[in-house]
Amino acid sequence: MFGYRKKQILGKAAGVLDADLLAVTAHEDQWCGVISFMREDGTYGTYEATFVPLRDEHKNVIVTVGVLQDATQCVRTKPQH
Repeated sequence: MFGYRKKQILGKAAGVLDADLLAVTAHEDQWCGVISFMREDGTYGTYEATFVPLRDEHKNVIVTVGVLQDATQCVRTKPQH
């Protein structure tokens, strides 16, 4: 979906997780929304995302897990009113 090879992204933090989104997941059970992104080749796309923080026994966020679905075609073909 993003156009990157595994070697380019493995072990790297997701750039889309900005401070505002991380702040929300630190205090909420999940965050759902639509995010625009730029692919490796410079073209743009859109995905629907759900981010869920996983917490330790003290309720501290230890990692945030995200599930993404490419919605680029849906956004492009959505009728304009």
